[in-house]
Amino acid sequence: MATTSHHQFSATIEIQQGTRHLPNFLASIKPKHVKLGYHYLMAHLFTLCLVPLIAVTAVYTYQLNLDDIGKIYLHLRYNFITVMALSGVVVLGTTAYLMSRPRPVYLVDYSCYRPPDNLKVKFHVFMEKSKLQGGFNESALEFQRKILERSGLGEETLFDIEL
Repeated sequence: MATTSHHQFSATIEIQQGTRHLPNFLASIKPKHVKLGYHYLMAHLFTLCLVPLIAVTAVYTYQLNLDDIGKIYLHLRYNFITVMALSGVVVLGTTAYLMSRPRPVYLVDYSCYRPPDNLKVKFHVFMEKSKLQGGFNESALEFQRKILERSGLGEETLFDIEL
C-alpha cells in the first residue's frame, strides 16, 4: 500500500496480485493459419486498397449537386493535364487489375492413347524373358524382381514389344 500526500489531499493506491491469468494467445494461433491469412491478404491487397477509395468516392459523389458538377466540368475542360493524368491512372489501374487476376484454365478435350492388349506383360513373363536374354546374373534378376514389386506397376502394365 502506498500513500501520497500533497498539502491537504491524500490518496491511497492498493495493488493486488490476483490469480487471474490471461490466456496464451500465441499458443492458440497456428502458424499454418497465419500463413494462409498472409497469403490471402497479399493476393487481394489491390482489391482491399480499392474498396475504401471507392467508398469515399461514392460518398463524395452522392453529396454533389448539379452546380458542383458544372464547376468540375468547367475546371476539367480547361485543364488538359489533369484530365490526362486521371485517364492515365484509370488505364494503369485497370491494366494492373486485369493482369493480376488469375487466368482460368479450360480443359478442352481429354483423351488417352490405349495401346493394344498384346503389349500387356505379366511379371513372371518379364522375369522369364530377362533370364532368357542372358545378360543378367542372379543378383541383378533379384533386384529387378524387387523393383517390379515395389514400383507400383501392375499385372496390366504395358511394355514395348522390344522389351
